[in-house]
Amino acid sequence: MRVRENRRQRRRSGGPLLTPLIDIIFLLTLFFVLNTSFRQEQYLDVNLPESKTSEDIQAVGIVLTLRQDGSTAIDGEEVAWESVTAVIREKALETGAVEVIIRGDEAVPYGRAVAALDRVRLSGLESISLQTVRTGD
Repeated sequence: MRVRENRRQRRRSGGPLLTPLIDIIFLLTLFFVLNTSFRQEQYLDVNLPESKTSEDIQAVGIVLTLRQDGSTAIDGEEVAWESVTAVIREKALETGAVEVIIRGDEAVPYGRAVAALDRVRLSGLESISLQTVRTGD
C-alpha cells in the first residue's frame, strides 16, 4: 500500500528530482577543470624562420632557444653557451625527454645553429627538431 502512495506522490511532483543530478554534473565539471593542465607556451620572443613545408607536430621535449643577441635559454631559463650540453643532459635525465626542439631566431648565424646541433648530440640525444613558422601557400 505504501509503495503505491510513493508512486502517486512522484507522479504528482513531476518526475525525478533534478537537483542532485545538477550537483553531480557541477562537481564533475569542476573536477575536470581543476585537473586539466593547459599547455602554456613559456618561450622567449624569437623570430622563427618561415618554411612552406613545416609540419604541425606537437612535440614535447627540451626546448633550446637561440636568440639573435647570442644568448641561449633551455626551457625558458637563461643558460651559458658553455654549459648547454650539461644542462640538456641533466634535463633529459630529470624529465625523461628524448627530443630537443631548437627554436632559433632567423637572424642567428648558420655556424651558431650547427654548433647548437653539435652540443645537443654531445649530450646524448639524437632526436632533434628545428621549429619554424609555416607560411601561407
